[in-house]
Amino acid sequence: MGFYRYSEMTHIPHGMSGTPFLQCTSHNHHALYSNSIVLKEGPTSALRGEAYFYQQLQENSQMASIKSYFPAFYGIEQKGEDISAMKLQYVKGVPMSLIYFHSVVSTDLFYRILTSANALHNVNLPLCQNLDCHIRANYIDKMVDRYTNHPQHYSFVPKNERDMVFTNLLTKLEEYLSSDRLKRSSCIHGDFWFANILAESDKHVKFIDMKGSLWKRFTTCGDPIYDWAKLYQSIVGFNNGVVFHKRDHNNLSREQLTNQLKSFVEERGYNWSDVRLISAVLMFGVFWTVGSLLDDNLKIALWKTICLKADISTKL
Repeated sequence: MGFYRYSEMTHIPHGMSGTPFLQCTSHNHHALYSNSIVLKEGPTSALRGEAYFYQQLQENSQMASIKSYFPAFYGIEQKGEDISAMKLQYVKGVPMSLIYFHSVVSTDLFYRILTSANALHNVNLPLCQNLDCHIRANYIDKMVDRYTNHPQHYSFVPKNERDMVFTNLLTKLEEYLSSDRLKRSSCIHGDFWFANILAESDKHVKFIDMKGSLWKRFTTCGDPIYDWAKLYQSIVGFNNGVVFHKRDHNNLSREQLTNQLKSFVEERGYNWSDVRLISAVLMFGVFWTVGSLLDDNLKIALWKTICLKADISTKL
């Protein structure tokens, strides 16, 4: 995920403070390599796409306008032909997931995130070959693979209902992918949720943990709605879902941020119902990764959210 020690910031957004730490996940580990460099270690499969993205930032002059949105990249470390670690700039920032949890997201900060993401999507690079096929695989093939190969993670829902919702999502996806509403960009983040956005101040943000791939192909290209849907997924509470359902968390910024995101993307020609659909598809595919973290009540709450966003009825 991110790397930061937010109490060390010279300006902490919105009065946030806390204990210094470096965030890691089961897929990667961050160690402070020096006062200004972080060594990000992890399995090659988790690092190759992100390393590809950083290398494209270095090699393509057309991406110069967006380099400031990412930590500086100082190279990779290898074991044989495999990437074992990346050297990255140490970022003093607060993760948006933490700021959002405390309901202290300013409209200025969120607007900065939106305009910065839009700048990524407007980078003018040649689109990769067969992009539509790769976008389709990233949606359809991934969802089919996760649902069919991990049925135990959906067992809390009666089989007839989970099959019905799965089929409906596929049908809606097929319609979207074959429509003229599908947009193509030469640069998307690919994992654009709050935990991967660091706020240095209201006017400066850094993006981390870029995907750098579409299903099984290394590329910066993709469907920009994928990023907007990930952002919306953060707002409705997937990555904070456990927190929001385990405590009486009255997040007043949720509706405000949803309206701000909706207005922003619609002004740029996106269909809001498509953002909601892709968000539902992405949430549908996460049960196989978060199932063990949620009790059945939380799983059902997430299931209902998926159905609501995709306009699919549910009997749960």
